[in-house]
Amino acid sequence: GGSPPGYRAVKGKLLVDEAQAAIVRELFARYLELESLSEVAILLNRRGHRLRSGREWEKRDVARVLRCIAVTGRVTHGKEIFAGQHQAIVDQE
Repeated sequence: GGSPPGYRAVKGKLLVDEAQAAIVRELFARYLELESLSEVAILLNRRGHRLRSGREWEKRDVARVLRCIAVTGRVTHGKEIFAGQHQAIVDQE
C-alpha cells in the first residue's frame, strides 16, 4: 500500500512530491555511477536523506526504488506494462 517513492496520493491521483522526487533522481544517478546498492544507501544517509518513515536507507530500500516501475510514469497490470496517468520522475531508459 501507499504511494510509490517520489509521489503523494491526492484524491486518487499520484502527484510528484518534488522533495522526494529529487532524492529518487539522485538515487538513480548515483547507482549508475557507483553500481552498488550499499554505497548508494551510505551516500544518501551521509547527505541526510531519510525514508518517509524517518529511518536511514539500507541497500534493500535502494533496490526497491530502482525496481519501482511507477517512477518511470508506467504501471503494471498482471504481467503487462502500461503508460500511467502520472508524471515520470526518471526516464524509462
